[in-house]
Amino acid sequence: MFSIYGVLSNLFLGFGLYNLLFLFLGFTGFRKNNFYREFDKSAIKTLLLLGLTYLAFYGYDTLLIFIDADTTNKTTYLQRLNGPYAFALFAQQFLYIIFSLAFLIPYVKRFFPLRLLFGLGLMLNFEKFTIIVTSLHRDYLPSSWTMYSTLTGSIAMDWLLSMVFFVGLSFIPYFFGLRKQSVRNM
Repeated sequence: MFSIYGVLSNLFLGFGLYNLLFLFLGFTGFRKNNFYREFDKSAIKTLLLLGLTYLAFYGYDTLLIFIDADTTNKTTYLQRLNGPYAFALFAQQFLYIIFSLAFLIPYVKRFFPLRLLFGLGLMLNFEKFTIIVTSLHRDYLPSSWTMYSTLTGSIAMDWLLSMVFFVGLSFIPYFFGLRKQSVRNM
């Protein structure tokens, strides 16, 4: 079953991988290519839309918890906010929202170390990281060598599909931009 947060998380991972590819191709001489620059603009527009979508859904869900008539949900949520791991409740959400909206700043888009840092930050997902680490460390379950574990091929396929979905989604604003330019030139 898919959730909006799972889909957005995979799309953020896709942007992080696209960003690594973009930075690598920038060193190989593709910076002068018009397609390279224009597609990057549409990829950043897509990322900003994803960040705003994540902010809207997360804000809506948080608001529903406080508006909900069930006091148990409110009490549990407030206990988590005041607990020892309260930072973990918001860390992933703020990471996605702030790092994606940081690409509004032109300096972040152009300055290599910042772009690399924010792109890698968008790739980080605490849940996936925990799953990968616990599947690589066989100490958690006795005789777990015979049990199913996440294979390197599965992780690579997940990353590849995330990047393909993000790049495919980024082609939408790219083609709208081309269409707008062709209408202006008529």
